[in-house]
Amino acid sequence: MSLTIFQQIVKGVPRLFEHRIIRTVVSDMWFSDGPESYGVKYAEYFNPISLSTISLVTTMVSSECPFDTRYSHSTKIEFCLNEWKTGIFVRQNLHEPSLKEKFSGHLKDVIKWDGLAPDVTKNIRQKIYDDLRYIT
Repeated sequence: MSLTIFQQIVKGVPRLFEHRIIRTVVSDMWFSDGPESYGVKYAEYFNPISLSTISLVTTMVSSECPFDTRYSHSTKIEFCLNEWKTGIFVRQNLHEPSLKEKFSGHLKDVIKWDGLAPDVTKNIRQKIYDDLRYIT
């Protein structure tokens, strides 16, 4: 999967991993319970948002998702969709072996992205954390 689906075009410039789906997922998972949120209680693991966290989010977001910044409903989470793939909800377990290879590939790409301009990517990850912490 090309990770360019996670970019957002800002003033004609592609901004990889700044797509709002990344913030939305991180916010929903780790910053949605106010002061009791994991992102607040365990800030040392989220400040700034880690490369592993970005890799986890990109692993869970479907590669089939047609990202269109105009439509938030066009985003979907692969795991959740699989629970409904028959039209009837069937609870599934996250199966580590099936996601491990996908995660590892994403992590390599995210590390490569980070290596291009470490100060810039750290600022991006810090801004995500600061924004989410502010609204928590």
